[in-house]
Amino acid sequence: NRRKKEDRRKNERNRNLQTGSVRAVPEHRICIADRVILCTGGLAGPVFGCGGDGYALAESLGHSLVPTVPALTPLICPEKALKMAAGVRCPAAITLICDGEETGAEQGELQITETAVSGIPVFQLSRLAGYALREGREVRVRADFLPGMPEEEWQKHVDLRLRDDRNQTLEQLFMGLVHPKLLRFILNRLGLVSEQKRAGVKTEQIRQVLQLMRGLDFEITDLAGYEKAQVTAGGIPLTETDPDTMESLACPGLYLAGELLDADGICGGYNLQWAMTGGLLAGRAAAGK
Repeated sequence: NRRKKEDRRKNERNRNLQTGSVRAVPEHRICIADRVILCTGGLAGPVFGCGGDGYALAESLGHSLVPTVPALTPLICPEKALKMAAGVRCPAAITLICDGEETGAEQGELQITETAVSGIPVFQLSRLAGYALREGREVRVRADFLPGMPEEEWQKHVDLRLRDDRNQTLEQLFMGLVHPKLLRFILNRLGLVSEQKRAGVKTEQIRQVLQLMRGLDFEITDLAGYEKAQVTAGGIPLTETDPDTMESLACPGLYLAGELLDADGICGGYNLQWAMTGGLLAGRAAAGK
């Protein structure tokens, strides 16, 4: 009886695995098909099983590969004093500077951790930073913590702080401009502390503090990695697929979709939409619809 049940299960399994032009041999995991959709994901989110296997499969079938880097991920800053500002979340205009040249800019909520700068504006610049670091370029992020403030209004703040009560502490002097933890971090850059009296600080140092509020540089040495990345930048070039069907131009009958391809977008659901739309196109074409 047991043997009969096993034979029935085996026959049923084989019937389920054999449909039209698709035939499978479960013991060897072999599948012969007229059409195959390759949508294995990229390298981001290894906890979900993403290991980049699809890249090797696509390359073995004639495709090329654009080098990959993590994208939509925090940027690592080696400055030990960064922990003074850990936990700060504030509006900021962020500029990416590579080898002294501005290569991108975003604005939004900046988040600071003990080892990295993060938040949506940083995420959206991370792919550019990743490729720059890959090329061995010097990468910095510059933050303006008072974005959108008109120059005339800012100059009033500057004039007020330069002539204000010299008996105030620096914390009192700059109160209301930036987060207190961020202020302590900025002051530390200049060898100052928030408890110091204004009277013991040179006017030029006060100017420098104010300047850093509008342009504070963070050295970037790495990306947080694929473990924290939301998407992978790089992959199989889109030019190697038919944009109407996502069919491979290198291997007819093969269809590519999702993060496997060299297409990544900014935050806001665009990468999910790309994966779903590409999958829909590939699925319909592979099914002959």
